[in-house]
Order: sequence, then C-alpha cells, then structure tokens
Amino acid sequence: MKFSFLKTEVFLDFWFFAFIGIFLLMGLDMVMIMSAALIHELGHIVATTLLGGRIERLTTFGLAINMQASFDRIGTFRRDFLAVLAGPAFGLIAMFIALAFGKFQFAMINLVLTAFNLLPIEGLDGKSLVDIMKNSK
Repeated sequence: MKFSFLKTEVFLDFWFFAFIGIFLLMGLDMVMIMSAALIHELGHIVATTLLGGRIERLTTFGLAINMQASFDRIGTFRRDFLAVLAGPAFGLIAMFIALAFGKFQFAMINLVLTAFNLLPIEGLDGKSLVDIMKNSK
C-alpha cells in the first residue's frame, strides 16, 4: 500500500499487515508492541524535525520501519548521531514513565525494543550509529 501523508511517501508492505494479524491471532498484546514501536519512531521524527530535516519516505519491511530524511545542509556528526539516537532515547523515556506508573509489561517491551534496536545489525539503529562513528574520522 502506498500513500502520501504530510508530504511524506509511505509504503506499507504485505508483511507489515501479516505480522499484525499473526500477533493478534497469537494473543500477544499488539497495542503495546505497536505503541512502543511508534514511540521509538516518533523519537526519530521529532529529532529530525528539530534538527532541520524532513522525513521524505517511510517504508515498512514486516515490522521494521525505515525512514529516509533529508536536510537542507550537509550532514554533521552531531546531527546525524542525535537523529539516530533519538529513537532509542524515546524508548527508554517511555520505559521509565511506564515503570513510574506501574506498567511493567509496557516498560519491558520498550526496554527489549530499545536493546534490540541498538544491535549493530544492518537496518537497525545500532548499525547506523556505528556507521556514523566510522565515517566521522
């Protein structure tokens, strides 16, 4: 499915909907999982916007979301690093807020999502952070 939202091209693949269906059939609390993922992505969007960028394209690959941002000027180490790190940071903030309100399950979902996303694997924030650090030298 392809559409435009706030000048951003959005591509949702078949597997995005298939995974949502599978999780619902398995009885997993999809609302909490998707909320944690959306909070994480919101971190990237907020940081990119505050740092002078714009999200050009959002594409799903199953439950993974890839965002392509554009900036008016050439990338800097600090700007790129903060934009990537903002997703995991929002996840940790959500975890601490959830713990403060006694929502242990939602806190753990945020912690696991954040920890997984920081792994240095292609397509995850951890790999992006490693690439930014390698290219800064």
